Amino acid sequence: MNSKFVNISNLLTFQDHKMDDESTKPQKCSSTEDFEPWVIGIHGRKGSGKDYFGSQVADFIETGGGLVGDLISDDIATVLKDLLDEGSIHLVAFADFLKEFLVARGDATIEETLAVRKTGGYRSNLIDTATSLRAQYGEEFFARALCTRMEMIRIKNGTSVFIITDLREKHEKTALLNYSSKTIFFHIHAPKRSGATFTREAGGNSDTLAKHSSHSSEIGLDAETYDIETAKTNGFTWVDNDLK
Repeated sequence: MNSKFVNISNLLTFQDHKMDDESTKPQKCSSTEDFEPWVIGIHGRKGSGKDYFGSQVADFIETGGGLVGDLISDDIATVLKDLLDEGSIHLVAFADFLKEFLVARGDATIEETLAVRKTGGYRSNLIDTATSLRAQYGEEFFARALCTRMEMIRIKNGTSVFIITDLREKHEKTALLNYSSKTIFFHIHAPKRSGATFTREAGGNSDTLAKHSSHSSEIGLDAETYDIETAKTNGFTWVDNDLK
């Protein structure tokens, strides 16, 4: 196995260790040198339509450009043109590990996890558990977990395109750039749609609304203040999915 392949036991161990000890720091995750998959990162606030757009991107690539969803504009089709001959596609998310962890620990059900409309309590549980895990294993814990998962899937299934449907923070983008040089990033613009989701999930609780909308996972890439030029400057292709 190529020496660049990530040491999975270092990444996902649940033994206590000091993050400032160089001998125990998890290694950076990167794909093996002989092959790099395409990585598509979809950035936007909660409720902006990242999963919806990700599914349309997957359909567009898998059908060689034949199936064009309502969010696949001519500009987006041009960005994706080099991927139309690619084979296996896999949709993943930074939060996959966290959601599975909550179910395995008994703090959430599969039905809650798969529900399109999440409750405020479920979202708070996600935030609190993620904060705890990051404090124990480092800020980039979930990024390392995702890159590890992608590399295992790539080796096992020959996956050539990964679509990440919950890119939010700057270090997550950096992790994807470290994993593969073949990257494409989209920003979903939907402030009204996202705001409606925050309000609905909070259920009238102002504290819950403030906690969710101001969390670093929602403002880490300044999603709320992005305009087309800002997105372009930061390497994102603009996708408008706001309420009309």
